[in-house]
Amino acid sequence: MQTTAEAIDRSGQTVRLSSGTALEYDWLILATGARARRVPFAGAASNTVLELRTAADAERLKESLRAGRRAVIVGGGYIGLEAAASARALGVEVTVIERETRLLARVACETLSTFFERYHRGRA
Repeated sequence: MQTTAEAIDRSGQTVRLSSGTALEYDWLILATGARARRVPFAGAASNTVLELRTAADAERLKESLRAGRRAVIVGGGYIGLEAAASARALGVEVTVIERETRLLARVACETLSTFFERYHRGRA
């Protein structure tokens, strides 16, 4: 039977399901998953455009990274920055593109964002 979570009562530490059942919790972890956003431009289906979501994706990326190559990473969040740092460590020239006005904008305060940008630029 498939059911969905409909409400979270943080003070009562319960989750109400669509079946009417209320689940009690001591710790609640929201692990909703994610899908990569498809980029809407010509060439996006090329075998040189990779996604990083699974261990298999990471292996394919690792096999592609060689000193002297160039990589463009779309996404300046933790995963994108880690991929960029790993590529740089292998001698790859990296450019990170982020749609927000700063790195980590959706997950970190401006101070932390600035720290990570300075750190990564300093390692280039």
